[in-house]
Amino acid sequence: MPQKRSEKVSSNKPKAAKQDSGARVIGSLVGTLGGALEEDIVEIDGFLSEEPPLTADTPRDKAKRRLLFVLGVIILILTVIGTISTVRFAVDFAGDLTSQKTLREQFTRFIYPLVITDPPDFQNAVDLPSPTIISAAVWRIILTGGNENYKRDMGFMTVPAIDVETSAHTLFGNEKFTITHQTVDNIEITFEYDAAADSYIVPENPRYMTYTPEVSSFTNVGESYRLSVNYILPSPLSLVEAGYKDEPIKTMIYTVSRSSGKMTITGIELPQNATGGE
Repeated sequence: MPQKRSEKVSSNKPKAAKQDSGARVIGSLVGTLGGALEEDIVEIDGFLSEEPPLTADTPRDKAKRRLLFVLGVIILILTVIGTISTVRFAVDFAGDLTSQKTLREQFTRFIYPLVITDPPDFQNAVDLPSPTIISAAVWRIILTGGNENYKRDMGFMTVPAIDVETSAHTLFGNEKFTITHQTVDNIEITFEYDAAADSYIVPENPRYMTYTPEVSSFTNVGESYRLSVNYILPSPLSLVEAGYKDEPIKTMIYTVSRSSGKMTITGIELPQNATGGE
């Protein structure tokens, strides 16, 4: 019996030795892997925390930066110039529109007395008959005001003939036309000439007018302006309906000289495509 027990104990030694050897091998591998991992982590951390090396600029890099700087300055200057030009154009355009509107209104007021008179076409005021000149001159006095010093009686005012002549020269310039003073009948209105007083008896506020002018466009060569003038009949609808506009009865071309703000009417003619008549 004692002999068998000893054999059993001795038979377990090789197995235990194998187990110890396996453990040592596994431990060695784990240690090797652990060391390798630690080395890798250290290297990675060092790589991430390492700053890139500073290198000196080459002449080519400096030249490139200078070129980019110059191009940037040029682009900035061109942008500023473009902005200034755009703003100036917008201001000039708005100013031009305002100027044209103002000039059109001035032309309309100036030719109004002659449009009401509705004279035939002419190339020189000396060709106009006296009744036409007198009528336009008196209408100018009525429309432009400045007549508060005239004698008034029962809705009429007395206008000296000399003032009518002055008004005529304001419209037609200093042409050497001759005015034969006389009574002028304009359909529903009369400008009566009083030879004894050398004056005209005219209504203070006449209500009848043949046409109102509309300067639709104008062109000029120097101081000479050509106006396209629409003749529009006064309509009650234009007084009660906002934006209502009558169609023109006819259109005439007025030639007006304008120098230093002073105007004179030098002629009236039919448009080239018109056949004449109303």
